Amino acid sequence: MAPNPASKAERTNVLIFHSNLISYSETFIPAQAEQFTRFTPYYAGFGRSHGGWLPDERTFWPNVPRWRTKLREWTSIFGLLDPWWANTVRKINPALIHAHFEFAGIRILPLAERLKVPLVLTCHGVDVTDHNYQWKNRPWLGARYLRQRQRLYDKAAVSIGISRFICDQMLKRGCPPGKVRLHYIGVDTEKFRPDPSVRKEPMLLYIGRLVEKKGVPDLLRAMKQVNAKYPDIKLTILGDGPLRERLETYAQEEKLNVEFRGIQPPEVVWQFLKSALMVCMPSVRASNGDSEGLGMVSLEAQAVGVPVIGTRHGGIPEAVEHGLTGLLSPERDPDALAENIVTLLSQPKLLETMGLAARERVTRLFDLKRQSRLLEDIYAELL
Repeated sequence: MAPNPASKAERTNVLIFHSNLISYSETFIPAQAEQFTRFTPYYAGFGRSHGGWLPDERTFWPNVPRWRTKLREWTSIFGLLDPWWANTVRKINPALIHAHFEFAGIRILPLAERLKVPLVLTCHGVDVTDHNYQWKNRPWLGARYLRQRQRLYDKAAVSIGISRFICDQMLKRGCPPGKVRLHYIGVDTEKFRPDPSVRKEPMLLYIGRLVEKKGVPDLLRAMKQVNAKYPDIKLTILGDGPLRERLETYAQEEKLNVEFRGIQPPEVVWQFLKSALMVCMPSVRASNGDSEGLGMVSLEAQAVGVPVIGTRHGGIPEAVEHGLTGLLSPERDPDALAENIVTLLSQPKLLETMGLAARERVTRLFDLKRQSRLLEDIYAELL
């Protein structure tokens, strides 16, 4: 049974820390915390990249020149703490600090120790899979970073992985097994829900950054085969990144039915999602090791009743059940990717059945309110 929501006066303050507050691809962090019923979340970071995702009255960061921000980040690697942090955070009297991403945990650990409050760490993906960690080419600083990383794992009260895959990566990096907890970040199944009034378009949808890890080159190669059989099927790509120019050139040269729409506001993404036949998530392990932690896009798509075409990579098989809510193929295999897309395009009934199953599974296992309550349970265990 869910606990009764506490009044604002009865709630306990907690500090949610991210090094930089907060990119459009990481809005799941405040979405999770804003569902709390027993705790009041405050947000802090060394800098702020966007103002729209967070409540101003509960968000703070040192509004100083960039060089001072960088100095704060560097000194944190040596366990040093700028007095501004302790003096500012002490005013809200947080019962605990929750750091998102390993490098943020290292930077905020000195503050948790100064305030004598538990530190909760959540690892998401790049932070525990990318082997080109910061300062790798600076051996002395790199060695210091590795020592601080181990100290973080030893000192954190709980270390959360957002998938079993991420939990395994944390263990490989030296996190004590007794401290590792699996906790899926949820999706708002009330906001992301099927809309029968929206007509489906002959469209495949990709949402995400255009970087190596996302596997978009494989998706474009698969589209050559898809368009050979279904020339009217269009791939819409929402997102931007360093590979965009090269991908656009390839699509033009091969005369693919692909459109690049760049980064779009949430309400536009939402409209595309509702009208898509399927969402593609062809992620791969990048050359630097960077891998997909879970894939929030796949959860949002399934919540809307849209099947996912993805890869057996990282945490994706935990988010997408192959054969039930979507179809998965090996990494870096455009032929298999194309075959799965064609399979669903050629079987409209299967497409519909998978969409219904996807909605049911996400609602049952990944509902945002339920998952936020479970996170609050973890907090309560520490207090």
